Amino acid sequence: MAKPTLEEALISLHRYFLSASTFRSQYGKLLPSIITSPDAKLQAQIFLEEWYAKLQVVVDGWNIIKKQYSTFQSDSVIDGLLSGFTKKQHTAIKDHRDGTYHFRPKYYDDKRMDVFLHLDGMDLPKVHQAFSDFFLQMLKARREKEAANIGVQISVNSDCGMSKCS
Repeated sequence: MAKPTLEEALISLHRYFLSASTFRSQYGKLLPSIITSPDAKLQAQIFLEEWYAKLQVVVDGWNIIKKQYSTFQSDSVIDGLLSGFTKKQHTAIKDHRDGTYHFRPKYYDDKRMDVFLHLDGMDLPKVHQAFSDFFLQMLKARREKEAANIGVQISVNSDCGMSKCS
């Protein structure tokens, strides 16, 4: 089987990012009601944990693409944010991802929950927004290239489902 092109790999990574964005959005919608509703609190916890885990999948994919595709022009904002994480923070978010997607018999598994102890200095919303900006720019450039090839002008906007993350 042939290695996917860089564009295919980035579109695949975007799919994981969209999943992370969905969980982030659902978490944000529940935040106002977590104080008064135990159900909302549990749902918000699930969405937050899924968001963090999916975001780590995006970071893993980003690092794989950087290593495997010599023509990839990495994003300095994303790379700068990720390089600011300590080794403990990297380990905590990876353990959280593993504990979210692999069964652990203990409900509040220490490895899975350690991420919440190491959040200081680990601005995951900012990392998420940097990926959003990257993908918006990538998709805009892709559409402009396609439009130029067929001689039609199109625009990328929130109606296309590609708006900035809030």
